[in-house]
Amino acid sequence: MSFEEHLEVQEAGGFSIVRFRNSIIEVGNRAEDAFEALRRFVSTFSCMKIAIDVSADPYLPSSVLGLLVRLHTQEGVEVHLVNAPAEVVEIIHITRLDRMLHLNDIEIGAWSSSGSDSEASSTVGLGGYFVECPSCEAEHRIDKHDLGIRMTCAECQAKHTVSAEMLHNATHVYAKCPRCEQEVRIPHEDLKTVLSCEHCDATIEIRTVV
Repeated sequence: MSFEEHLEVQEAGGFSIVRFRNSIIEVGNRAEDAFEALRRFVSTFSCMKIAIDVSADPYLPSSVLGLLVRLHTQEGVEVHLVNAPAEVVEIIHITRLDRMLHLNDIEIGAWSSSGSDSEASSTVGLGGYFVECPSCEAEHRIDKHDLGIRMTCAECQAKHTVSAEMLHNATHVYAKCPRCEQEVRIPHEDLKTVLSCEHCDATIEIRTVV
């Protein structure tokens, strides 16, 4: 079973966000299939964190909450629920699941079906970001898995939490070229753009993955 049968993927705020293709009731009724799709997604892209858009769901059935908790406890994945309605946020807090499920708000564009703009290029997973310290604007190299960690600026010693907004405002991103294995650095806005590796001229397309 391919995860694409159950999940849509969109890049927003500097990382990939997924949502279920089916209604939340159908997801709850087929919780094992949904869990397997999420497991395959994180395995395919070696995700340590996953962001799930639940903005369209006024509530999450217990079976859905259960599969999200399993994804955290069994697979070791940090689960972020994006743009959860107030009712969902309340349930997460009341049940104390906020110890395992993180809540985030971020602007997401309109969802669309997977495009067919396949190129004769290699799709490369994002390695990380170059962000500016909010206090002194010194540049820092941030791994793609560092969302939520505390960082200390080497220049001004200020401490900041790596947030979705910080990644969204990253000046540049980096990845490893699959041909020459050299690091490729590009402007953030050039994500999902087919380009040539500056070291070996391989044609690549860098995509964000949580």
